[in-house]
Amino acid sequence: MKKKAKKSRHRFYYYTDKFRVMRTDKADGSKTFCTQHLSNGRWVKKAPPKPWPLYKPDEVVGEDTVIVAEGEKCAEVLRDHGFCATTSATGSSSPQHTDWSPLAGKTVIIIPDNDDPGRVYRDKVANLLAKLDPPVDIKAVDTSSWVDGHDIADIVADAGGAE
Repeated sequence: MKKKAKKSRHRFYYYTDKFRVMRTDKADGSKTFCTQHLSNGRWVKKAPPKPWPLYKPDEVVGEDTVIVAEGEKCAEVLRDHGFCATTSATGSSSPQHTDWSPLAGKTVIIIPDNDDPGRVYRDKVANLLAKLDPPVDIKAVDTSSWVDGHDIADIVADAGGAE
């Protein structure tokens, strides 16, 4: 009997009704991301003009405390567990292209992945938040005790929670 070949799996993360990120988990275990925006009623595989919105920006408005995760998958895991969580499009590579102003005056907890890009992301986000007015109370989770490369979704899954 022949083994069925694994297929690529696409997931869409809607930032707003006009901006989304498509994540493709490939059969070989790699992943790719593609920013898309709505133009004339069609999704275009191109990012809209910068700055880009936070993930689910309308949901952070009334919150005092918001978690910034590294990536949509991690933000969704936190949201599934009742937390107000957001992220920036394209993950660790370019938080400087995001409009962080909805987080002004809030307590923001940054949960990076436990790897070098995660630490760079944490520092970049903290620096961007530090420029907001009113000031942001910035906290960062120390992930150094986690398995190298793990993120909050891995930690929740390891603890028996849903991924």
